[in-house]
Amino acid sequence: MDNDSVKKNITKVRKNLKFTQQEMADRIGLSRIAYRNIENGRTKLISDNIGKIASVADISKEELVLGYLPVDAESSGLAETKVVYENRIKSLCDEYESRIADLETKLEVDKKMCRAYEDLIKAKDEIINMLNSRILTVPKEKSE
Repeated sequence: MDNDSVKKNITKVRKNLKFTQQEMADRIGLSRIAYRNIENGRTKLISDNIGKIASVADISKEELVLGYLPVDAESSGLAETKVVYENRIKSLCDEYESRIADLETKLEVDKKMCRAYEDLIKAKDEIINMLNSRILTVPKEKSE
């Protein structure tokens, strides 16, 4: 974290609060010039000033310095949430694998049925061809 980004974060926080430099300086017990020097980077920040600025803004020191609130996975419940999601994903994967296996079985049955229908159609065509050839080869009866 460089000094430039820290001073930008401090300025951003003040502006989000809609405070002037004078208002912020008054709230943390500094002169406006001293506070302005903090925002401009001319004054090194010491922990007392960071703490006071964060307190006025009702944010943590970390949030003030970093520009965002860092999240501790353990204390925020993210670790438990991760486990819940991992278990849910595993459960969904197991369910989908089972459904895929069922569909593969159904596909094999459908393929066998298709082959059976194709065989029936071939047999039907052969019967039709035999009947047609028989009709053509049967001699016509003489009329008396």
